[in-house]
Amino acid sequence: MYLAKTILGGQPRYILRESFQKNGITHYRDLFDLGGDPSKFIVYPGGNAYYINGAIETRLDQLCVHLDEDELDDIFWPYVKPQIQRAVEYEKKTSTAAASVFECPEHRLPAPCPAPYPAMRDCSPYACQQNPLLCLTRSSQSGSSLMVDANRSF
Repeated sequence: MYLAKTILGGQPRYILRESFQKNGITHYRDLFDLGGDPSKFIVYPGGNAYYINGAIETRLDQLCVHLDEDELDDIFWPYVKPQIQRAVEYEKKTSTAAASVFECPEHRLPAPCPAPYPAMRDCSPYACQQNPLLCLTRSSQSGSSLMVDANRSF
């Protein structure tokens, strides 16, 4: 799926399109006419949040078009307000950096809590031999994933 720009009556017109192969020839079909300004389909509920108008997803569902998780966001990204783009990019950078610190490099399991707790006794199920300081386990009492300092004795 992609955003096509056409000129109609001297004015730009934006259309969500999908390409497909039929008998070895590439064809396309128009999925949704966005008119002259795709940004009109971006909703800003407040703060640094935004979402794409639900009418688009409804229409794509009717046409049996299956979207990747971020496909619409990627298509509309150039039309999101610049201050929202900056805030979202900053959040992506900081959350990616935090995720790389608080996860087991071998297993890529999230560790939402960086502090060790006495309820944890054994980190062997998810032990990471590459970096024993980032070892995840499950607390038998709470069932939640926690970060463990493998050098600490319990």
